Amino acid sequence: MTNAQLSETSGASLDALVTATRKTMPPGTPDHFNLVSRVDVRDDLPQVSVPTLVVELPGAGHILSEPDRATWLRHVRKFLTTVEPHPA
Repeated sequence: MTNAQLSETSGASLDALVTATRKTMPPGTPDHFNLVSRVDVRDDLPQVSVPTLVVELPGAGHILSEPDRATWLRHVRKFLTTVEPHPA
């Protein structure tokens, strides 16, 4: 949800969205959020030796809207056409 969408969302609608999101979170999600808030892996990034795509969608929230999902998918599909298959 973007900042603009958030500002246009009523409190009741936001509460309903949070409740629905919590119901669909797999077990361990809060622990995962806790971990990523404490661990900084930026120093490890130079060690990544496989093709990697980092997509930043300006204005997009963490949970992507339908248009943002379409944009993300377009970037991923384009990236995958540039990557050589890895032999099994």
